[in-house]
Amino acid sequence: MSIANRVAWTTLHVLQAFGPALVSNGWGRVIAVSSPFAARPQANGAAYAVGKAAQEALLGSLAEEVADTGVTANLLLVRTIDAQHERAQARTAKNAAWTSPEEVAAAILYLCSAEAGAINGARLPLYGRP
Repeated sequence: MSIANRVAWTTLHVLQAFGPALVSNGWGRVIAVSSPFAARPQANGAAYAVGKAAQEALLGSLAEEVADTGVTANLLLVRTIDAQHERAQARTAKNAAWTSPEEVAAAILYLCSAEAGAINGARLPLYGRP
């Protein structure tokens, strides 16, 4: 199974499994990490871009379906997760747009909070300009 199929089907199955329970509880947060390459694919990246575009379409549709139910669905857009903290150690043109795991976690924690209840259907970029 290609990466495009895995991303799309996994997202669909998770939403089908948990979405109804979130709505029936009247509260929930769905967050997916996507990539700006879904909208602007790079050479030789079609499979990845297709998978991420499908994931984004699923969350966009879910956001509309769960509006006013207490459930939200949002996307975080990340170019590269800087697990080794290379950007902090030595910033370069290559890693300038990378996102640290802590930045991703902070965004997820905020979107999971009650204070973020009005944010639904957002595509939040967590990257700078390269």
